[in-house]
Amino acid sequence: MSKKQEIVIIGGGAAGLMAAVICGQAGKKVLILEQKEKIGKKILATGNGKCNYTNLKQEEGCYHSKNLTTAMKILNQFSEKETISFFKEIGIFPKIKNGYCYPNSQQASSVVEALEVRLRDLGIKIECNKKVVEVKKKKQEFFIYCGQDCYRADRVIIATGGKASPKLGSDGSGYVLVQEFGHTVFTPLPALTALKCKEPFFKKLAGVRTDGVVSLCWDGKQKIEDAGEIQLTAYGISGIPVFQVSRYGAEGLLRKRKVTACLDFFPGMELEELRKELTRRFTGRSTKTAMEAMTGLLNHKLNAVLLKEAGIELEEKADKIGKEAIKRLAIHIKETVVQVTDTNGFNNAQVTAGGVSLEEINVKTMESLKESGVYLCGEILDVDGICGGYNLQWAWTSGYLAGKGALN
Repeated sequence: MSKKQEIVIIGGGAAGLMAAVICGQAGKKVLILEQKEKIGKKILATGNGKCNYTNLKQEEGCYHSKNLTTAMKILNQFSEKETISFFKEIGIFPKIKNGYCYPNSQQASSVVEALEVRLRDLGIKIECNKKVVEVKKKKQEFFIYCGQDCYRADRVIIATGGKASPKLGSDGSGYVLVQEFGHTVFTPLPALTALKCKEPFFKKLAGVRTDGVVSLCWDGKQKIEDAGEIQLTAYGISGIPVFQVSRYGAEGLLRKRKVTACLDFFPGMELEELRKELTRRFTGRSTKTAMEAMTGLLNHKLNAVLLKEAGIELEEKADKIGKEAIKRLAIHIKETVVQVTDTNGFNNAQVTAGGVSLEEINVKTMESLKESGVYLCGEILDVDGICGGYNLQWAWTSGYLAGKGALN
């Protein structure tokens, strides 16, 4: 049995590392147990390797939770300004673009390295390849079991992550640990991920990128929409706007709703204006085919699919296409409705929606209300953010508060 620690942190991701620094700065004996071969693996993957570590815009609409008011109360205790100051202190100078904060090096590895150096300087122990399978409390002492190894601690911080990107360490094992203490876990779902769709025409659209609007609906009623570059794949839809709405796709499917996405491939024009533009392109064009009349409007592959969906033959002469066909085409360009059958799964998700209920956490200290001496932070809790540094901000904030809370 290992020597007793004051604080054991389970998980060497963003939240766990922040908690460790805060505890170490107070002079506590801290041990981090990380199940992967090195700490900070998920940080390295954020922001396409550039690490968008926070965002200057912090609003309710940037986060999701079944207890959103509580989530915002937590976030307000360690803001994006304090995050930027913290990282400046350990060497990360911010590069800010449209409110998005990156390390000036443009390298996620800089963030991990800076944290590693700080942990080393504070004398914090790190043991990798240690998967915690059980945490037991006996009297006022915690016993943390990793296979044949057992660690003892006065307090435990659980920062194991959710289920998104299991290859980077978030395999859902933390939920088992917290459920043993009696915590409620809202069903974990993939978020910030692509969506699989039913329509066979997607196989012809693989690789197409186009600006547009994605409106996600349950049983025909709109839940949320987002705009930006849509990526069309052989299995469905991807890209930032799809990521932003994907958690609602996952939730709708869980609830057995009919989930659809309405795609507007030409958001710059209203339907009637687009109909007039198409009429202009087709009228009197006796030498052009329908495909040739569409040249320059949208991606070539997308033009072909939309024409076919509107019942127009690609080689048909443009001036032979009637008003009703043109109207159908305009509707397909503005309102292509596809059925969502699945998400792209946890393996390809950036974050987990769902997790431990915030009602079971002390919002000032992140201490469990089910078991004293246990603190929870990061993705294991029922908070997820949109793209743009929000999930890391949640990790830094909740990790900071958990670290401060564990000092008492």
